Amino acid sequence: MTLNTMTKSAERLMGGARKWQSEAFSEWVGLSEMDVHGNTVSTEKQRGVAAVATGGGKTYLAMMVSNDWVRVHGDDAVVILVAPGGNLCNQHYRSFRDKGLTGGRYFTGYKEVSRRNLYITTYHSLKHVLKLKNVVGRKCLLILDECHKAGATGSRRTLLANDEMFDAVLGLSATPERGDGVDVMHFLKAPIFFRLSLMEAQVQSKGEEAANRFRLNVVTVEPSLSEQAILQDLNDRIKVAYHSARNAVEKAGGQPNNLMWKFNEGLPLVPIQLPTGEKMCPLQHYKNLTQRRKRVENDIEQRYWVAQHLLHHNLGKKMMLFHHSIIGVERINVMCKDNGMMPHIYHTGSTHFNNASWLHAYPELQDPVVQMRIENYANEAPASFRRWTRSINDILLSVKALGEGIDVPDLDSVIMLSGTNNHRSRVQTIGRVFRGHKDKEAWMVVMKGSAGDARCLQKIIEECGFGPQHIVRHKGSDFAPIPADEDLSWLLDNTEVNQ
Repeated sequence: MTLNTMTKSAERLMGGARKWQSEAFSEWVGLSEMDVHGNTVSTEKQRGVAAVATGGGKTYLAMMVSNDWVRVHGDDAVVILVAPGGNLCNQHYRSFRDKGLTGGRYFTGYKEVSRRNLYITTYHSLKHVLKLKNVVGRKCLLILDECHKAGATGSRRTLLANDEMFDAVLGLSATPERGDGVDVMHFLKAPIFFRLSLMEAQVQSKGEEAANRFRLNVVTVEPSLSEQAILQDLNDRIKVAYHSARNAVEKAGGQPNNLMWKFNEGLPLVPIQLPTGEKMCPLQHYKNLTQRRKRVENDIEQRYWVAQHLLHHNLGKKMMLFHHSIIGVERINVMCKDNGMMPHIYHTGSTHFNNASWLHAYPELQDPVVQMRIENYANEAPASFRRWTRSINDILLSVKALGEGIDVPDLDSVIMLSGTNNHRSRVQTIGRVFRGHKDKEAWMVVMKGSAGDARCLQKIIEECGFGPQHIVRHKGSDFAPIPADEDLSWLLDNTEVNQ
């Protein structure tokens, strides 16, 4: 990729940029290195994060910045674009190539090394790219796609150890803030310099009228009396475990503002004795109980009842449905087939399915054929996903959101059946369904009384920029619409620990 090629490409890119991309690029060009409070530290380096909605056009901004970097620094410039996985790296490679920008790929299956201006790699392979003789000593622009991934322990270690190599750092993510307490912007020394919500992106690309046709449907479900009893018992135990963990962190000299974060800091905590006689780290005990509560919440029977109704409601559309577990996905699969629907399935399989308690709890999954398929599904999942992408009006059942950046523009509807405290994955999923040019709907099923679901929903509404015209609320019992101007207090009528 020569300087002349980049210059010509830059002219084409600037001419095709959306309004927000031009604005963000101007902000980037004038960016000084700042601390986390926005105060200028020096004028030698550009560092910043663009928090732009999924599907907003972050890749195009990356192209504009890359072109400008090579234009300014000539043949001495090198751009390293980092993405979470090989599939997304290849997607970026094709996008850059289609705009006349070529570079080398360096990750599993690819080692395209020459004196290039652009390298595309994964977070896992970045440490190897930084050692290449064609990279060391050059003016380096580091572009981190889905930059919240940089907060993982291995990636963070690589970036901090090589920080002096980076003359500029551009982070891109719809959700740069992590839920584990790791401040990506802080350790990258890259404050957020530009924000664009999902709805703002839609208005710019499709217009106000088209954007208002998008809908977030919130369906409220309630646990049964027996499920409420189980949850109440867990809540009581979590209260005790929380205070025990908090006291242990304070005695060890830590700051207990985020216990899950502290769990990963290796504090010298004294084990506590559980009623079972087992000794365990108090933070581990607290974490185990909160995770168990979330599993119970996600498996309440009314969620499965709602799943059936939502799938029937959306028949004739191309749909994704996400649940938190393989077992849950398979239960829904059986329900679909009993009602004449033949969904595609995407999950990694399970080698631990032959569990007596599971089989006793879910007799519909005792069929040996079903068990065999669950245990051996890993090799079939990619083909199933490909068949679904080529279909017109089919259902895909999955456990996870298939990774950041997967683009299915003809997707009509997504159903998020299970709750989560991690709003980031929900924002990413909603952003994916809202790509394309047709009417779009997202369905989010939340449990009444769940503080975690309420917090997650509130963050989604704020970060996506949803207004009352975008939100329709339903009761899970009868799908009767709930007025859109109500606050979220209806979710918290039942008592729950708020830690």
